[in-house]
Amino acid sequence: RLLAETMRVLDNPDMQVCLLAGNHDQASREPQDNALDPFNLIGVDVHDQPDHDEDGRLIFLPFGSQEIPFAWKAVAPAIFLHAGITGPDTPPWLAASGEAIGADQLFAMMVLVDATFAFAGHWHFNAEFAQGKRSIVKVGTLCPSSFRPGETGVEGLGRMYLFDPDVADAFGFEVIPGPRFISFRDDDGLKQA
Repeated sequence: RLLAETMRVLDNPDMQVCLLAGNHDQASREPQDNALDPFNLIGVDVHDQPDHDEDGRLIFLPFGSQEIPFAWKAVAPAIFLHAGITGPDTPPWLAASGEAIGADQLFAMMVLVDATFAFAGHWHFNAEFAQGKRSIVKVGTLCPSSFRPGETGVEGLGRMYLFDPDVADAFGFEVIPGPRFISFRDDDGLKQA
């Protein structure tokens, strides 16, 4: 029922919806082997491999993809990727993880395609990095959740970012209040979260 309701909301011909496969969505890194694939049936653009939009203006790098294929090195206002972004304050154990890409490395990728923005999500907390006209937005978690014991109402968690490639010099966000998880009972009476 939740999937059907989500699909109903996203099935809007006036809105371009793009979904980027992440580590929790993928059964493997093979095409269409992820939980987002059913959304293709209603015309949602599911990016489970390195890809770009029809105009080549937006670049999508799903989890496990941290390089732009050479042929795409043209002008794109934004890169969307599923990776942790490291900076000077990133703990060494996190920076060394296979899911990490350095902010400096991502800025270099942005220069190749003249991107103004990169939006990256993988780790829970959000941050922004700037270098000249370019900005990296570390999205953080899209729902207000935390792994820190007793932490509630974390400022800034649960952000939904809004970006219009036709107005490529700005972005906005809204903070979405909880709940942190949705619980329900399935037809067998089992609690799901």
